[in-house]
Amino acid sequence: MRNKLRILRITFLIFVLAALLVAAMLGKAVESIREASGSVQIEEPPKDTEPPVISASDFEITEGDTVSYKKHIAVTDNMDEDPLIEIDNSGVDSETPGQYEVTYTVSDHSGNTAVAKVTLTVKEKIYSFDENAEEWLSHEAQLILKEITTEDMNDMQKGYAIYRWTKRHIAYSDSSDKTDYRIGARDGLLKRRGDCYTYFAVSKVLLQEAGIQNIDMVKIRVSKRESRHYWSLINVGTGWYHFDCTQYRYPKDNFYMITDKELKKWDKRYYKNAHRYDPKGLPEMATKSVQGMINYKSSKLTLPDTP
Repeated sequence: MRNKLRILRITFLIFVLAALLVAAMLGKAVESIREASGSVQIEEPPKDTEPPVISASDFEITEGDTVSYKKHIAVTDNMDEDPLIEIDNSGVDSETPGQYEVTYTVSDHSGNTAVAKVTLTVKEKIYSFDENAEEWLSHEAQLILKEITTEDMNDMQKGYAIYRWTKRHIAYSDSSDKTDYRIGARDGLLKRRGDCYTYFAVSKVLLQEAGIQNIDMVKIRVSKRESRHYWSLINVGTGWYHFDCTQYRYPKDNFYMITDKELKKWDKRYYKNAHRYDPKGLPEMATKSVQGMINYKSSKLTLPDTP
């Protein structure tokens, strides 16, 4: 019995001594870690104070072209691979020839900023009939319409302005190139003379550019001895009327928005069958006369807003 108690005491003492030894070892380890951590210095990343570098140069476009502003700038930054690029082109009018300032502002993620200014030159576009007939004719028509029409005009007023301009600015001659109306219009606009085909072609281009509905009309000849004649039908929202700008050698040759009845009456009196045509396939013609609204001697014609 005494031996068992002795063994238990010895075992307990051994356990206590082992526990104390482990605690002492853990304490030293913790202290070592504290001392080690106190000696370690955490380095902060270097501060970015360098602004982006912009490489930009003056450039030019032709009026009406789309401007690719970022195509004319290169940007690098020492730390930011994708810096923010802001473009101030508020003063640029790409439709008007001239020189304009463009400002590029580039910022990196650290807030560093760089600015570059360049000059954008908008060159005047040179139109060529041979290269693009439709574009050339449209440009020429726009220039004329800008002179003779205003935004507050309705289509009847615009049509009358086109009628007067064509009749007064194209001199009559006995021949023209009738290969294509675009060629006829070109010759009329450049030479300012021609026959009925020229008047028809020039007015057609102007009517199209003004957005006024029109239909080509050609006289039906019953013999080869009869001359050809060309004119138009137009619709300004009130039905289809005859439209003929040709300068005749006869009195009262005024043919802006005239009815079939009025046209046939003039033909019968002055120029027999000048406007003979087949109505088949054509829209129904208007019958209400508007000639009372028109003073052909007036250079400025005031028409009602809703004719």
